Amino acid sequence: APRRVLEDKARYFAEISANPMGVFCHELEDRLLPIRDSVADLFGSGRGDLVLVENATYGVNAVAASMNLKPGDEVLLTEHEYGAVFNIWRRKCAESGATPITADMPWPVEGDDQLVDAITSAITDRTRLLVFSHVTSSPAVRMPAEKICAEARARGVLTCIDAPHAPAVVDLDVHALGSDFYAASCHKWLCGPVGTGFLYVRPEQQALIAPPVMSWGRLKPAKPQAWQDWFTWTGTRDLSGFFSLPVAIDLLAEIGWNNFRRRSHYLVQCASQRIEELTGMQAMVPTNATFDPATFVPMIAMPIPIPVEETFALRARLHAEHKIEVPVYAIDDRAYLRVSAHVYNTLAEIEHLVEVLRVEFTRTRSLRTAG
Repeated sequence: APRRVLEDKARYFAEISANPMGVFCHELEDRLLPIRDSVADLFGSGRGDLVLVENATYGVNAVAASMNLKPGDEVLLTEHEYGAVFNIWRRKCAESGATPITADMPWPVEGDDQLVDAITSAITDRTRLLVFSHVTSSPAVRMPAEKICAEARARGVLTCIDAPHAPAVVDLDVHALGSDFYAASCHKWLCGPVGTGFLYVRPEQQALIAPPVMSWGRLKPAKPQAWQDWFTWTGTRDLSGFFSLPVAIDLLAEIGWNNFRRRSHYLVQCASQRIEELTGMQAMVPTNATFDPATFVPMIAMPIPIPVEETFALRARLHAEHKIEVPVYAIDDRAYLRVSAHVYNTLAEIEHLVEVLRVEFTRTRSLRTAG
């Protein structure tokens, strides 16, 4: 988060800590609900269709806790879903007797139709819910969400999109996407404080949804009336992140949404080219040398020449010895490194990463030869 955001958050945290009763018992709705409405306006939601939650994980948990699944039902996920999302739906299926199903996804990725076909071919007459990421975390693939939602809706299947990487990356209109549930985080590309996110629920499904944590909902003597009300006061918690979220939004607007995207695209393209020159291994997702807002992702997964059993060790060394934070993981028995770039990153940082990788790969080859 930018310094301006952190300073604003610290000021709100001190204010809330000095007089929590003043905030929670007298001011909560007047201060929090306009922020909720501004987030809804920004991301294409009706003001009655969105609530503020701590992160996408909380939002997906709210959906899972509210779904009425029964034995014989199926929840369809893709094999590239985030691990925490798998955990959420495995638990829900275990509790309800439903079955989690995993759709095999293409790798390498050649195009949107390939992704849509992989998902729709796994839908059966028992599928009740489809869960997928708008932008996948590990493979860094931007999914054709609108097409997938349309195909699911035509088959009578509800959709839940996990979208921590979408806000600020995607020119987002959540209602137009056609999803039933959309859970996102604001602490990633939007650069909001940790602990800020939102959950969108399509109007037809709002009667289903309740918060995983039940509390007052509204300020007394008012009583909750709409589904949103129950998410307003979910217990005494740190609201300073939500109060300072508008500062992050304003700051990115000052920089320019497309300025951020173009800068990140340039840096990611440079990283892809330099790592490919180092390894001789191409990215597994199509990349456009020219910036295209319809396909832009500020991340790229690059195959790297190390055994998959050494991925966690390499990530730990990059963090501990070089102060470089990048995910390193395995997909289909091959090791990958995911590079992310925001407007604050520099070409020099990418060059530093490449030189560190050069040393690490040489070290790995030497150890394997010695072994």
